[in-house]
Amino acid sequence: MEADFDVSYISKGIERNGIPIADTAVKIANALNVSVEYLLDMEKKTADEPDTEKFQKKDIALYRKYKKNIEQLEKLNQKERRLVLQLIETLSRR
Repeated sequence: MEADFDVSYISKGIERNGIPIADTAVKIANALNVSVEYLLDMEKKTADEPDTEKFQKKDIALYRKYKKNIEQLEKLNQKERRLVLQLIETLSRR
């Protein structure tokens, strides 16, 4: 995983309706190339920005749907994980 943290931190946070600890938030922000403030929805939105709350709910729903698959993917070594992701990318182009 590009952010280099244990995915279970996110699932535990979602279950507790919380937010990740600071170092995890920084890793996620860096991987997404956004600020921590943006992740925490503390930056003011401009009129042309999408509604992040709507996207967050969608992302949470997707995470819950594929949580087991994500956890299995995290158990693979880096080479195997890369192959699986390439397969998914190839199949999604069809």
